Amino acid sequence: MLGHVAPQLDLAIWDRDRGRAEHVGEIARGIAGIGSVAVVETARAAVEGCDVVITATSFGPVRQVMPIDWLSRDALVIAVDYDMYASAALAESSAAFLVDEISGFENSRREGRFADFPDPTDTIGAFLRAGTPRPPGRVLVVHLGMGLSDLFFAVSIVDRAAELGLGITLPDTEVWQG
Repeated sequence: MLGHVAPQLDLAIWDRDRGRAEHVGEIARGIAGIGSVAVVETARAAVEGCDVVITATSFGPVRQVMPIDWLSRDALVIAVDYDMYASAALAESSAAFLVDEISGFENSRREGRFADFPDPTDTIGAFLRAGTPRPPGRVLVVHLGMGLSDLFFAVSIVDRAAELGLGITLPDTEVWQG
């Protein structure tokens, strides 16, 4: 599928666990359309000069660790890890700062995440529905993990459970009553 989105893309991968990064790199090398895969030594090396940056890490006490000088002027940054890497400075300086749901973002901010972040420019859906052209400059998209990502990860979880012989397989049933 990646080949249809960005043919011959160059992919840089970093993980605190080098073995895990190598494993993801091997999988990526088998995907049609990926031009090159580099497993790099630092988070900074993974994002410098990239057109698209996706951050995904576990939550921890240190937040907002990616300075904007790591990023190219027109980078699209998709933070699926809340504000673990994306910073308030990035959100403030972005041409557009989009979230999947305003109330979810505001709730997270009240709970102590997204310290000093400005209000979002808009939601991802409203931005796309309006046909808003991509503004020049950095764009930050904060995806708080609503519905769609849960389905995406569910497939991986079920596959891994089956591989380990955990759980039970339920029979296929008609659940949609449309």
